[in-house]
Amino acid sequence: MRLPATKQTVAAGAAVIALAGTLAGTAQAAPSGDRLEVTITPVAANARAAAGELKCPVPSGNISVWSRTHSCQTVNATVNVLRNGKPVGAAYFTVQHVMSLDINKTTWSETIQVTKAKLVNNASGIRAAFSVNCGSGCTATSTLKPFTLGSAASGRVDYKNPVKRYTQRKNMSAYRFSFTKAGYTPGSLGYNSPLYRCDDKFYNKKPQFSKPAGCTFPSHPGVETNQRLLPYISKNIANVQSKGIHLGSPNYGRPLHRITDGKKILDNREQVCPSRAKPPAHLPFPGKAQCDEYPFASTREGGKSQSLPNRGTMWVPEKENQRQGGFLGTFYRESRILDGDPYFVYVGV
Repeated sequence: MRLPATKQTVAAGAAVIALAGTLAGTAQAAPSGDRLEVTITPVAANARAAAGELKCPVPSGNISVWSRTHSCQTVNATVNVLRNGKPVGAAYFTVQHVMSLDINKTTWSETIQVTKAKLVNNASGIRAAFSVNCGSGCTATSTLKPFTLGSAASGRVDYKNPVKRYTQRKNMSAYRFSFTKAGYTPGSLGYNSPLYRCDDKFYNKKPQFSKPAGCTFPSHPGVETNQRLLPYISKNIANVQSKGIHLGSPNYGRPLHRITDGKKILDNREQVCPSRAKPPAHLPFPGKAQCDEYPFASTREGGKSQSLPNRGTMWVPEKENQRQGGFLGTFYRESRILDGDPYFVYVGV
């Protein structure tokens, strides 16, 4: 299911993560005033590089899955060459990481691009070496070889992060570039990827309800799109999303958050759709009716946690309400939405 362009922008925007942090080398091979000093400046997607332009990829296919499995990091880096503590040269370049997790596997890859550096004054001959570590239980293998600033470089990192059945593990990649130049103390910069999570929480003995272990960025909201196939339920959702804080709408940045505590879910539902409640005598549809609530009872925002008009109920056909349960269960499984994970609900608002 594809969303309109405006919805793609919101979901994909969740996948753009800025970088932070610098480290300076402390080797004793050169006088303390003769050194390489490295700084980095976080930049947005599509930022112009020193020589050329690096663009983050555009989502394709299932936008709900794409938003959970892709990250684009772009950083401008500067290596300042200091002689006796004073700048005598600089190299300006851009690094971009595009990580593509696999929602059905615990192996995945990442591409790295380094633009051709702009060299100013005495900045020739700077060598760069890259390394990456992804923490306990995870292995990362890089193909990016050492290179000289002033030439473009690229490579990839292959990851393996297996998990045991019914468990999950969170990791992040720690990147490091080391820079050397003859006669100067080396410099380095370090930064991390966004947090990613691999889990095998959706194993089920019944194959039709089971899903193999896989990985996501848990802070990247998924987007549920099947509610719009339910006429009465989607109307109730749209009524709430069009008012107040527009809770759960992809266009307004206030996601729902899943909960898995069965007692809390029942309590949320009872608060707004009490079991003793009876449908009105006249309804615009035939057959049995059930009370439908939004935000969903299976979310942190459910029950009466939200003030009006940020919640609402409606009597809907029983069969439609039952279909909704199936849609939500499938979405949680297919997008790996675990307890506390954020997601949006798209019904056209």
